[in-house]
Amino acid sequence: MEIRKERPIDFGIKVLEDLFSYRTRLIGKDVLINQIFFTGIQALKTVVLLAFVLGVLLIWGGHMFFLDTGQIELLYPLIISGFVSDLAPITVSLIILIRSGSAITTELGYMKVNQEVALLKAKGISPISYLVSPRVLGCVLSGLLLTSYFAFSGIFLAYLFSSLVFHLQYDDFFRGIVNVITLWDVFLMILKVMLSTSILTIICCYQGLKVSRAYTEIPGRVINALTISLFVILFMNLLLTIARLFL
Repeated sequence: MEIRKERPIDFGIKVLEDLFSYRTRLIGKDVLINQIFFTGIQALKTVVLLAFVLGVLLIWGGHMFFLDTGQIELLYPLIISGFVSDLAPITVSLIILIRSGSAITTELGYMKVNQEVALLKAKGISPISYLVSPRVLGCVLSGLLLTSYFAFSGIFLAYLFSSLVFHLQYDDFFRGIVNVITLWDVFLMILKVMLSTSILTIICCYQGLKVSRAYTEIPGRVINALTISLFVILFMNLLLTIARLFL
């Protein structure tokens, strides 16, 4: 597997094929576990903090605006958009990109320069099966975990802030949430985060494995991985949000 001569789309197809094959269950389990721990578990505090900050901003701004216009019931669609269908997937994807994407590209780049990838191939082990697929699967599972955590904690913290500051009753708040949220909102959240995390991880792995012989190549590859992934994440989430408006 010579990554430097392989197109990104061909590399992505190989990774997807490998993910659906049985061999990914046999090797790379340690890589998968480490990836979930680093990406999904260690980032929980960051996700809760961001959920709290965004919740305060959404509730404060929403209350100020909708109270002035006499349309306080519009606060609940704003909360669902912020913590479920729109803001949650992109926020979690950006957290994973910043924390894990750069680390993946750097780690694979060092492994490539140190000939560890060549050693795997010499032993008959597929670098995609051992190094790439477990990382993609780990980031996707971590993304789903973090997004769920972001949504639940964000809505709960939004209620606490509304209750303490604006004296909103428990029944009124959660009745408004239940009346607004739909299965489509949940499905869109899951779809966005799965696509975003899988694509950004594949891009970061591809850039890391494109490093050839010099450590000085790694920073450039990291910048490429972050820039391309950021553009793809924003563009894809925008397309899915626009598509939702017409469905």
